[in-house]
Amino acid sequence: MALDIVTSYQGFDHITADQLADFQRGLLGDSCILPVGSKMEVNIQTANQITVADGVVVYDGREIHIPYGTSENVSITSGTQGMMRNDIVCLQYNRDESSGVESVEFVTIAGTPVASDPQDPAYSNLDIRTGVFMSQKPFCRVRLNGTAIEAIDMLVEVYDKGIYQLNKDLVDTGWIDATLSGLFKEYTTGSSGPEYRREGKRVYIRGVVSPKQNITGNTDSNTIFVLPEGFRPSKTEYCECQGSAKATWFLDITTGGEVRMSRYGAGSFQTAEVDCWLPFSHNFLVD
Repeated sequence: MALDIVTSYQGFDHITADQLADFQRGLLGDSCILPVGSKMEVNIQTANQITVADGVVVYDGREIHIPYGTSENVSITSGTQGMMRNDIVCLQYNRDESSGVESVEFVTIAGTPVASDPQDPAYSNLDIRTGVFMSQKPFCRVRLNGTAIEAIDMLVEVYDKGIYQLNKDLVDTGWIDATLSGLFKEYTTGSSGPEYRREGKRVYIRGVVSPKQNITGNTDSNTIFVLPEGFRPSKTEYCECQGSAKATWFLDITTGGEVRMSRYGAGSFQTAEVDCWLPFSHNFLVD
């Protein structure tokens, strides 16, 4: 019989890890870092190592714990001089096919070195509940510029509040600062940097940016920033925006969350020069 009452006395030990995982997933969603200890804060140690502090992260209801006062070191492959690269650090879930024993480990998936605008490498993020033997859950993005680690972007959010406040926050996240790609910067220091917000099923983005280097006006798309999961459209969104003087430009938002710029010009394509004015404001529905 498939039907079972979990929180009950049955005369024997019967509550399973899968049942507890389903309960936690129903409360916390697909992934989150809990407000415990150091909240798994990530710090750069060397050009080849980052450290994850103590805390609790939950993926698909599976609780992963680093005890108080301890940490985990994660190795990063050396960068390439004059090149940029995005690495994705995942918590890899493993289940032994014969014994069913489950385990987890940090793995680093290295991206491809490029001269500019590096892209994230592919990883295998599968639903653990379906019985898979391996799933790679994205934890953070390590951005390398040359041989140095330039920055780290967390790919799982910290939920600092209780369930009541959490549910309220899911209705309105408030404005969240976006992390710009290496091609763009804020228009001026202290200006309206890019940010995004979700209210219910509607996502808003806004900001003013400038290129860090001249961008040739053509149909090629240039990533401004990337929206996280939960803020991405189910189909690509399009919007025409004003630029400097009479110039306009084309903004699109992909299903992968990339907010991109292209087609800069006035009547015909022209170069978007360093420090030109690129304001944008758009909103769309998510599923």
